Amino acid sequence: MRETFRFEVRKHNTPCFYYSLMLHYPENQTRSWNIYNGIPELTGQRRLAVQQSNACRDKETDIISNSINNEGDYTIWDEGQFQLETKNKIKILLRAEGNKFNGNYILLNPSWGRWTKRKIWVLEKLRVSLSSFLLKQESSKEWDGK
Repeated sequence: MRETFRFEVRKHNTPCFYYSLMLHYPENQTRSWNIYNGIPELTGQRRLAVQQSNACRDKETDIISNSINNEGDYTIWDEGQFQLETKNKIKILLRAEGNKFNGNYILLNPSWGRWTKRKIWVLEKLRVSLSSFLLKQESSKEWDGK
């Protein structure tokens, strides 16, 4: 059985409306992304996600300071648990279990998003199960000779 972690999706009520996806790991580690065009709710939908700096994290009060967006008021859009299937520097595969943020998702940091000032990722809701997705990735590596 895989270990479960907590996630939170915040809906920010600012002039530049956006969501924040926060993945909470053990030992007070949190990674977060701002998503400006809504959370993908249908399979195959993709959204750009801008990774937020961990240096801005205030662990004592659980607030992320964001001087660019001037964070303002927010509401908890969804929260729940997730399981990690794969996690490395450029790819996070997860299974989310929330009321609205529910299903299999991939956060991918494409090559063009790694060299920007803030890392740009792509959040996609997957059509297939995570195990099928991982098997497909492995078979494509064998086919390409990698």
